[in-house]
Order: sequence, then C-alpha cells, then structure tokens
Amino acid sequence: MQIDYLSLLLIILSSIAPGFEARYAAPLALSLGLRIEQALILTIPTSLIPVFLILAIGNKLLAILRKMSDMNYVNFVASPLYRVVLRAREKVSSKFELAGYVGLTLFVAIPLPFTGVWTASLGASLLGLNRVRSLLAIAIGNFIAVALTTGLFSILLSIMG
Repeated sequence: MQIDYLSLLLIILSSIAPGFEARYAAPLALSLGLRIEQALILTIPTSLIPVFLILAIGNKLLAILRKMSDMNYVNFVASPLYRVVLRAREKVSSKFELAGYVGLTLFVAIPLPFTGVWTASLGASLLGLNRVRSLLAIAIGNFIAVALTTGLFSILLSIMG
C-alpha cells in the first residue's frame, strides 16, 4: 500500500519523539497502512537516532550541569542535582557489569512512560557507562518494546476484524 509523505513524516517524527518512540510509532505505522516489516524497518532505526546523540554529548551535559551549579540563580537546583549525579556515577560506573546492561535492556523493553530510549540514554550517559554497551542494550530493549506493542496491536487488529 502506498503511504503519503505527510504520514511518513508523522511516523518518523513519532519514532524519535520522547515518550512515544518506536514502541508506539510502529503500531501507528500499521494503522496508517504500512506492512509490519515496513513499519519495523522505518521506526526502529529512526528511534535510535536520539540514543547516538545523547550518548555522544553525555559528558558535555555533565559539564553544563557543573557550570550551572556555580550560577547563583539556578544553584539551588543544579548544585544538588550535580552532586547526586556525581555520587551515582562513582557508585554505579565501576560496578555496572553484564547484569547492569541486562537491566538497562529490560528498562527500555518495558513499554511504560519514562522507560524508553531517551531516558535510558540520558541515564547511561550521565552515569558514564560504556557507550557501545549502552547502545547495544538500549537497541535490544527498544526492539523488545516494539515487538511487544506491535504484536499486541496486531493481535487486537485481527480480533477486531
């Protein structure tokens, strides 16, 4: 089935939108007329674009937070937040082994609000986790979440006729 450019743009933007991501963009693509393989090929790679960006700028975000903690007008929020992130980074980054990355995968795989690729990428980045391992864990979790939501949506579509 042919799909118009506006629908295609909607699917792409939905797959990179925080909170919506591929887990809900793939069922949207199905409802707009794409076949399941087209929906998955379009939404899963697109939803990983923010992951690359967030993991790449994680240390810069921490530096910005540190600078903000020195500013008087945002100090009351940034300074405690910066200390919490540093403490968590010290505790977690050295102990984050295979089980931690499995946990990161499962975190993303659960299709609930604030458990998607954006949140996982930001957390992994601020905690100073290995970028490649984090990317792999997040990508696998994203695939699982998309499989769950798309599979459920497909079942509901077949039941409803």
